[in-house]
Amino acid sequence: MRYSLRWLLPLVLITFTVAVAAWSYQTNGKIAEDEVEQDQLLHMSLEMDQLQRHIELELREGMMASVQEEISTLGVNPEVEIAFLSDHHDIVIASIFFASVGNSVEGMIDKYLSNSSGIRLEQFQQVKQSLSSRVFLEGEGENQKVIGIYPVVTGRQVGELRPTLIGLLYAQRSLAKLKAVALQNVVRQISQFSLVLALLTVFLCMFLHFQVTERIRKIVSAARLVSEGDLSVRTGISGNDELGEVASTMDQMVSRWAEAEAKLTKLSQGVEQSGESMVIMDFQGVVEYVNPAFSRLSGYSIDEVIGNLALWFKNSNDPVGRDLWGSMILGNPWHGRIINEKKDGSTYPSMLTVSPIRNDAGDLINYVAVQQDLSEHENLEEQFRQAQKMEALGTLVGGIAHEFNNSLAGMTGNLYLAKQGASQLPEVVARLEVVEKLSFRSAELIKNLLSFARKGIIQKTDIVLSTLLKEVIKIYQASLPEHIKLNTDIEATSVVVHGDQNLLQQSLMNIINNACDALHGVDDPSISIKLDVFAADGDFRVAHPECKPGNYASISIRDNGVGIKADDLPHIFEPFYTTKTVEQGAGLGLSMVYGALQSHGGAIEIDSAKDVGSLVRIYLPLVDVSAEEGAGSESSIVTQGQGERILLVDDNITLLSSEKAILESLNYKVLTASNGQEAIDLFNANMNSVDLVLMDVVMPVMGGVEAVRKLRELKPELKVVFSSGYDRENIHKSDGLGSETIISKPFKVEALSAALRTELDGHLN
Repeated sequence: MRYSLRWLLPLVLITFTVAVAAWSYQTNGKIAEDEVEQDQLLHMSLEMDQLQRHIELELREGMMASVQEEISTLGVNPEVEIAFLSDHHDIVIASIFFASVGNSVEGMIDKYLSNSSGIRLEQFQQVKQSLSSRVFLEGEGENQKVIGIYPVVTGRQVGELRPTLIGLLYAQRSLAKLKAVALQNVVRQISQFSLVLALLTVFLCMFLHFQVTERIRKIVSAARLVSEGDLSVRTGISGNDELGEVASTMDQMVSRWAEAEAKLTKLSQGVEQSGESMVIMDFQGVVEYVNPAFSRLSGYSIDEVIGNLALWFKNSNDPVGRDLWGSMILGNPWHGRIINEKKDGSTYPSMLTVSPIRNDAGDLINYVAVQQDLSEHENLEEQFRQAQKMEALGTLVGGIAHEFNNSLAGMTGNLYLAKQGASQLPEVVARLEVVEKLSFRSAELIKNLLSFARKGIIQKTDIVLSTLLKEVIKIYQASLPEHIKLNTDIEATSVVVHGDQNLLQQSLMNIINNACDALHGVDDPSISIKLDVFAADGDFRVAHPECKPGNYASISIRDNGVGIKADDLPHIFEPFYTTKTVEQGAGLGLSMVYGALQSHGGAIEIDSAKDVGSLVRIYLPLVDVSAEEGAGSESSIVTQGQGERILLVDDNITLLSSEKAILESLNYKVLTASNGQEAIDLFNANMNSVDLVLMDVVMPVMGGVEAVRKLRELKPELKVVFSSGYDRENIHKSDGLGSETIISKPFKVEALSAALRTELDGHLN
């Protein structure tokens, strides 16, 4: 019964649709044609009435061209077959066919209306006699036409019974296309109705089909995809019947299965992609699984480990391995540091955690081990310890430098006074100058120590590199072993850079020292140093994007030593990274060079090959000035004072005494104080007479920076020159004091006199 109903209903609907369509075509087609006829009769009447009035008006005004234009507009309609206007002599005076103008009405009818010429002439005569319009239908079917004949008259004159006839207006329109369109609309409506019934038929078929057969097919298809591993598929079937309940139950089952699979996949991917090494062993220590991190760390492939005893148990004499095995036998977790051996024989420290895995019944089934590589961590710890040592050394160097510079300042001051007193004894003055030079050379050594201890600041000046290189080579040649050959090519005297001379000198010394260390045990060792000019090209800009375009000074230092391993090259600029022994260095040399060149807008490149040698290239940006050899040298002229009063503050009594004597010899009046608080008290008593304060930085009771801040509260425009044994950085970091003049102890009298004169003249101006 179900099968017959499934097909019977569509057949009944199809039969009904055909019968209704035939009846509708017959009935609605006739109605549509009648509507077209009535509509066109009305349309012709309205159109001809309007045209008649227009033509009568235009003829009275003598606008014949407008009459022709009005007639021509009728020809725009493709259904209009003929339209013309004749005068009262039956001559055509306007027509949609321009060639027929001037012909007689009878000729016009014979030419265009030959099938009904007799009837049409008779109709013309009737309209002329009655002066009344006619609109009527003629013909049947495709030949049916609507015809309009209208008299064109003038208004009646006085004494006349009716208007005067001017002519006749004739128009004929075919109804064939209009009726065809009307029938097409009927057919379209019938087709739409039939389509609706057809869709209804299809819907019924689909409803019967999908209600049972298709739903079962979907359930079977979904089950097949699930069996193939696609857990995202769902039946998509709902309903309260039996099939709906089956489909809903299956969808819930697959959803729970997918959730469990997602959790398992996430766990698996987490283990596989973990950065820590993970190993799963059975309760006898045999490896069943390792993740990729284990292979990267140990060097063993997965196949080389699976099925074998874990690496930690291979050495039976290892006490850590025995302790680990004892914990595993008891089913206890184990955690500790262990030394592992890689496939290549090298070792690495790691933190190992081994935990037991039990099933739901509590039985021990496996062990999982998580291994963390401690190599980098322990390297960082070692670097931290080394950094603490260097920080302590820096603090020690800073303290020593302060005291040593104060002593040197006292020595150089007294030497200057001694030279002044012994000016009549040339030999004595010469010996005193030797001692003075040695003192200032010691001061330069202290300055280098301060740079190393980060207690100094970068002081950039224009430097002739050829002069700097020659000085470095001159210093280094004294300690260079005789068997090492030193080649130089530094004749580019016009190469000038803007930088800190001491920092660049120290950087060059570090590189040359590395080259010398690399030459131990090498036959015919040599070091080559070359200075040249280099124009930054595209490759250079790509390699060093931090460098600006332009010309650079290029210093090349080459050796034929042992070279650097390829594995070490990426790390050579890291602090504390070194391939030398502890006695040879701490691994700070190249990192300091790199930092120095970065602060100068330069760059460094190193090419090296094992057992071939190394080439170090240093690039420094050139300055657009013409510097002469020896640029940046200090003035040797002592500038005298003009009787100004200077408040001199220093806690070193010996230095205070010598500096006072020097200032007085320079024609200054001097007040002295031994600390900041004493200076404030003395300044309060002599505020109007003090022109400048020469202030030490580090003093007991109150330091120089704090004292100057309080003095400025009393006299904001007060001029100050700081003298420092080492703590220049503290002055520059102080709020409002970053632009103060600072001279380093020990200072030359020429430099002191110039600094005082500059401050005082600026104050007076």
